[in-house]
Amino acid sequence: MGRQLPAKQTQEAIKDLVRHMLLSNVIDGFAVAREKNVLGMVFLPVLYGALSGYDRDQIDQIAVFAILGLDATIGMAYNGWPMFLECRVWHKEDWWTAVELCQKAKAAQESALEG
Repeated sequence: MGRQLPAKQTQEAIKDLVRHMLLSNVIDGFAVAREKNVLGMVFLPVLYGALSGYDRDQIDQIAVFAILGLDATIGMAYNGWPMFLECRVWHKEDWWTAVELCQKAKAAQESALEG
């Protein structure tokens, strides 16, 4: 067994993330990882060991992301992705809760604009 998984986030922290998602200010590891060997180049803490000590099953329960304007970048890009000196490591369940809330908020926004 590796390190302890990231602590569960509060509802307020999840809502704050959703607000940033709605503004398209979030770069997430799931999107970045679609390109082979890019995750560590975009999220430099990952390259330098931020996920070391976790076993494979635990890494599957982790979400890595950064918020543009809040997490430090180095002003460079790798394959079109901004490179971050900081990133956030959350439990994957909290990440997907935020994604679901964001989708609901976008649907409500679209519905309001149609009427």
